[in-house]
Amino acid sequence: MSKKQSLLGPNVELTNRGVFHVSMNPAGEVKREKIAKSVRLRAIGEREDGVTLAQIEFRTRHRDKRFEFFPWSALLPEKNINTIKFTLADRGYEWPRDAELSSAIMEALDQSLPKRKFQMVRAPGWYGSVFAIPGQAFGPADNEVEIYIDPESDAHVGAFVLGKGSLKDWQKLVAKPSRKSSRLRLSIAAALAAPFLRPLGMESFGINWFSERSPSQVVTSL
Repeated sequence: MSKKQSLLGPNVELTNRGVFHVSMNPAGEVKREKIAKSVRLRAIGEREDGVTLAQIEFRTRHRDKRFEFFPWSALLPEKNINTIKFTLADRGYEWPRDAELSSAIMEALDQSLPKRKFQMVRAPGWYGSVFAIPGQAFGPADNEVEIYIDPESDAHVGAFVLGKGSLKDWQKLVAKPSRKSSRLRLSIAAALAAPFLRPLGMESFGINWFSERSPSQVVTSL
């Protein structure tokens, strides 16, 4: 550890195995002490409105790996960086009790230069060669830019209200009742076909369902 580093505060290293405090004893020997679970600036991205974002990945007290997105300004010393600390703590990250050490971790995050890039979008759909849905994106393995749907967008409302589904429930509650209805089968096919219209060079369209027995009508859009 250099004299300059000692004046600036504790020297910390962010590794996949955790965060280590690096110091030097009077004999000149380097000492490395683990002070927290792993945390790192995984990627730098941009929202559709031009705001630069930071993706911070961390290991929780329960040993789960999670990540959170923050505006880049949240890393600035002038900003209330406790926003990041409190958010990660609420998600299960254990910060060192020593405020100087936790501040050193924030400084190390700010100075990180990850190679990964991402784009934050508002809605599901095609973005270049990637098709994005809430929580997942499908595209070439060598795609340089990862796609995420903004967690604050309305795209997640359905999943939040209804909860996560399963293939077994879909087969029982959707597929099985639809076997005797050509209209329901066509509606399912329309939903599954919608993502393929763009790669096939086809225009989007809608299916207008109506009946003489009821004044109501339903439009299925692709």
